[in-house]
Amino acid sequence: MPTMPSRLIVTAAAAAERGLPAVGFSTDLEGAALWGGAFPDDQTYARLSGPPGGPLWVVIKPLPGPRADHAALEDFVQREYPSEVPAFGEPGEIDVAGANRPAVLFFVGQKHPMTASGAIAVGIEVPDTPWGPAAIAIVAGCGGTPDFLTDPLAVAGHPSLCRVLETFQLGDAERADEPAVGDEAPLPARAEVPDPFGESAEATDEHEGDDDQADEEDPEDREPEPEPAAELAPGLTAAEATALLNEVQQAMQRCGLWRDTPPGMNDYAGMGMAGQMAWSLQATLPSVAAMLQQVAGQGPEVERGAAEGVRQMLAAWPDMFRPYPEAAELVAVLERGGEGAVIRQP
Repeated sequence: MPTMPSRLIVTAAAAAERGLPAVGFSTDLEGAALWGGAFPDDQTYARLSGPPGGPLWVVIKPLPGPRADHAALEDFVQREYPSEVPAFGEPGEIDVAGANRPAVLFFVGQKHPMTASGAIAVGIEVPDTPWGPAAIAIVAGCGGTPDFLTDPLAVAGHPSLCRVLETFQLGDAERADEPAVGDEAPLPARAEVPDPFGESAEATDEHEGDDDQADEEDPEDREPEPEPAAELAPGLTAAEATALLNEVQQAMQRCGLWRDTPPGMNDYAGMGMAGQMAWSLQATLPSVAAMLQQVAGQGPEVERGAAEGVRQMLAAWPDMFRPYPEAAELVAVLERGGEGAVIRQP
């Protein structure tokens, strides 16, 4: 896994060179479990993404004019998501860069649990740039549904997003000796799922000679092959996948990694990296469970297709939690879920 950057720094001069309004800013990413960097394209100041397994992101872009009120932010969000109509929640204000800033709450990707997300767009007006008045939007999102994320503070309270918002500062920051975010840093690799069809072609070639020799032996000299004690089922049903999600929740509770209420803005520092990632995982579970409930009873093909998405999500998480001893039991449950097969006795 690549080293996570500790700071994001964008200077006004670097922004102007790329044709963006000359706004400088910085934020501290220490412990935020976010990867990415500055200027991923000519319309974006910065983009950060969380670990695989669930939606988690921060994007910072210019607003088209100098206003950053709720109406301007809603227009901005609708332009950013042209392929779907975002559902808006109650707007509010978020304390960012030393002042209360307007924030709109919106939801996208709600048709599938892997993409169901709640996000906020926070507007900041910058009246004194070399180009004249300007405004930027910080878009921060995480997995969730309207039932789970009820107001802008619920999104801002996500530990990774909270870290970005509470340390965000306007103006050019002095670069420390340690490297900050510049170019895009790669996301951690997704967990590889073992090939269910057996050994690789290379291993097969290696043993071809042994197979030929075995064919020449007298069949009576061969030892009978043991019969499998169980049959590998082709996939999880909706009920089995739901039971697995319950196991994940119970393991998180036993490990002390489950939260009964969303973390507040001041809870971030005490959660630790394992706790922060656990909240990212926990935030995705309600929409996944709701999806499984919807497909239950619609037939094996529909159920197993939905459960395969759950398997892929769970398979991405064990490597993220493995470095933390307190999450050992959770890792074991996630690994079993990531294998995505049920052993049924004949």
